[in-house]
This record gives sequence, structure tokens and C-alpha cells, in this order.
Amino acid sequence: MANKDYIPVVSDFYYVKSAWYEKIIKGISLSAGASREKLPIKVFSTALEEINFEDLPDVVVLTNGMQDYVHFAVNALMRAGKQIVLTGLEADYLGDLVSYTTTNHRLDMEGMIHYLITHDKKRIALVGFREGAINDSIFYRSAICESKRLGAPILENSIFIWQNMLENALNEFVKAAGRFDAAVCPNDTIALCLANICKAENIGIPGDLFITGACDMVIGRYCEPTLTTIKIDFEKIGNETFNTWDFIRKRQRARSLVKVLIPGKIIARASTAFLEVPPQSHKQFSEKISNGADQKSNFFTDPLIHSMIRIENCLCNRDELDRKIILGIMQGKSYETLSEDLFMSISTINYRRNKIFRDVDVSTRAAFELLMHENIGKITTDSA
Repeated sequence: MANKDYIPVVSDFYYVKSAWYEKIIKGISLSAGASREKLPIKVFSTALEEINFEDLPDVVVLTNGMQDYVHFAVNALMRAGKQIVLTGLEADYLGDLVSYTTTNHRLDMEGMIHYLITHDKKRIALVGFREGAINDSIFYRSAICESKRLGAPILENSIFIWQNMLENALNEFVKAAGRFDAAVCPNDTIALCLANICKAENIGIPGDLFITGACDMVIGRYCEPTLTTIKIDFEKIGNETFNTWDFIRKRQRARSLVKVLIPGKIIARASTAFLEVPPQSHKQFSEKISNGADQKSNFFTDPLIHSMIRIENCLCNRDELDRKIILGIMQGKSYETLSEDLFMSISTINYRRNKIFRDVDVSTRAAFELLMHENIGKITTDSA
């Protein structure tokens, strides 16, 4: 395709064979087809070294699961002056380099941990998380933090990382399976592999062990036992990927950074005994806030915070002349001097001054000066 009237998608040969990739592409294609331009998709799945990034359109869709691949691709695309939309992956670790559309992995995993602990499964293992896999890393950190918050921390000896061969990590877990009542895996593929090994070792699921995955693979709905998972709407992620790509493409002169997070949903099946999913994944946290958050501990009613916000609101509502009056007051100038400096009548100075004082809830110049000095010190002339 000689021109650049297409949607470029960069991935690798292996990732494009996954079911979730196909769903993302379907979502992109559906949204693109419904748009006025109806642009086609062009996939670049050869080795990154073989792609001429300079020839790609100005905004590029990038997808993959491995950190090394994403880093290499991001660096190459940035050198070529391209804007990037990462799809299916969170990218906060990349700072402000890329936009992204994906599920909310952090909240998804927090919800799963909360689900297990709510049903008294507090001896949780993390099994088959890969080093260097972006989504695995987010799931991993979220599981650790949420289990700790809920009083059932996942300890270091409860984590079975996939380093070289998945089978090694699964076998290590099976040797220690008696210590656990639940095993959380980063995706359905690994969860199903673990379930097969457990069944071969006569570890009952869900009787002896609950197992959970993520991504809601079709096979997980038909295996024995059926698999509890986090349903991720990859097609919707694809829809939003196109919308994000199109938005950025049309705003090239004003560089934009867009982050779209689409919540997943826990689907409870036989591997967790079909136990009900709590209506709120953070119910305990929400109750604690609603029942215990009196006004004394509220962020906005704290005396120091309240004073700072009053000043900020006052400054935001001021025009340039008001700010010059504030600066003059803080410099100790008389109203007569301000009248001469600003070519304004005394009555106009007083009118504006009174509005300023009302905004910060003071009635005298002395109180205003004290408030400003105590909270922000010396006022500068920098208005950038």
C-alpha cells in the first residue's frame, strides 16, 4: 500500500496467532468500518529490525505481551517521530511516551483476590507469572497489595514464577500445594495447564484447591472442571483502540496522550465451586469509607488543606488586574500607589479587593496578608 491511508498495527509473529489478538483486531476493524473513512488495517508482524518505521503513518497501534519487545518497538517508533497507541496492555511504566487502551488489570486482579478472601480462601499462591510479561507484572503487584490490604498477605514462598519452562513452575507448586487453598494464574492457558497437573496428582479442584485464570478462553467453559476467570472484552478494547488512534491522528498538531481502561468481570465457575462473586469487588473498603469517614478526617475539611484550596480557587478566578492588586498588597503597596501604578480609580481598586477578600473568606487586609504568607510565602511575578 503506497499511501498512508491505513491503520498500522505492529506486533510479532507469535502474538498475532493468539485469540485475544484476533478479538482486538476484530474490534478495530468493526469501528474502522463504521467510520466515515473506512480505513483498512495493515499488520506488521515480521521482526522489528525488518520494519521501516519511517514509512508508517504518524500514529501507530502497537500490541504484544513482552516488555523487551514493547521497549524495542517504542524506542524505534519514537525515533521515527511516531505517536503510539498500545493496545491490550497498560503502559504507565512508560510515562508519557504512549497512549493505551486495555482492561483495568489492577482492579481486575484486586477483585479476584477479594473474591477468594471473601470466601475464606486466604492461603493464596501466585502460579505461572512470567518475568518480563507486562500484564503479568501488573496482576502480580496488584495481587500482592490487595492480599496484604485484606489481611491475608501472599508471601514470597507463595509465588511460583515462570522463568525458563512453565512446567517447572507448575511442578514446584504441586509439591507445595498442601499449603494453599487457592492458586491464582495470570491467564486461562496457564490455569488450565495447572489444573491438568493437579488432576494427575489427585489434587481435587475445587475440593482441595481453587484455581483461577484470566481472559475467559472458550476452552475454559468446556473443560472439567470449568474455569473461574476474569472476562476481558478484547473486542471492546479493539473498538476503543481505533477511537483513540483516530482521535490522536486528527490532533497531530496538539500532541495528545490518551489512556482508556475497560473494567473486566469475574466469571465464577466450577474451579471455585461456583461461589457467588461479591457485588462490589471493594465492598470492605467502601464500607470502611462510608461508615468511618467523619468530617474531621476529610481531605477537604482539614484546616491546612482548606486554606490552600481557598487560595487556589481565589487565584483561579482572578484576571490579570486582580493578580496585580494581590501582588501589590503582598508587596506592601498602599491602595493609592496601586491606583497610580494600574491606572485605576481607588473605588475600582476597593471593589476588586473586596471580591478577592470574599473569595478567601477574610474581611481585612491584615487577615489576607497573614493567610497568604502562612500558606504560600512570598508571591512571585511568575504567572506561567
